[in-house]
Amino acid sequence: MAPPPSSDQQLKQVLDAIPSFVFIVDKDVRVLASNTAANTFFGAHPEAHLQPLCGDYLRCVNAPPANKNCGHSQHCPECVVRNAVNAAVTGQPTVRKLHRMQLRVHGAESEIWFLITANPLESDQGDRYMLVLEDVTELVSLRSLVPMCAKCRKVRDDKNYWQSVEHYLLQHTAMKFSHGLCPDCLQLLYPEENDPAPAS
Repeated sequence: MAPPPSSDQQLKQVLDAIPSFVFIVDKDVRVLASNTAANTFFGAHPEAHLQPLCGDYLRCVNAPPANKNCGHSQHCPECVVRNAVNAAVTGQPTVRKLHRMQLRVHGAESEIWFLITANPLESDQGDRYMLVLEDVTELVSLRSLVPMCAKCRKVRDDKNYWQSVEHYLLQHTAMKFSHGLCPDCLQLLYPEENDPAPAS
């Protein structure tokens, strides 16, 4: 019979089961470990054994020139990842803060929206912090401009098909619809229901 997994192995199994990108970082935002989702999306970092800084691991487009590390560009003071970890260091966790990041993904520059969470993590190996990046780019895109017909109110999807708003939302969200009548349509369709009772 195989021995039970160690606490480190159990933690790795839990992190790998999470579909969001999860990193264990130190107070300098150096990546000490990452889960399978992060490794799959960002690719294996060529210097993972050197514990790269988070911006380098994520391939942030604001990363400074090669002679400097993440944390030294003019954009770094506003970095939401760095600031979330800094807040966690002072005992103020960040929970699901929405932020847009420009990253190089698979060789191309991409705009990605994340919900960012950073929390202290108890560890016998010193100060550690769990950083979670939830990719919500698709949801943010759905909330942005959607072409709609000015007459029939159908919307156009990204494949150039026109469909009802209800059908579009059912395809792209978990929304369900119930139907009723607004006061204006109730008056238009059933005017007798809204007439005052005759005086007696």
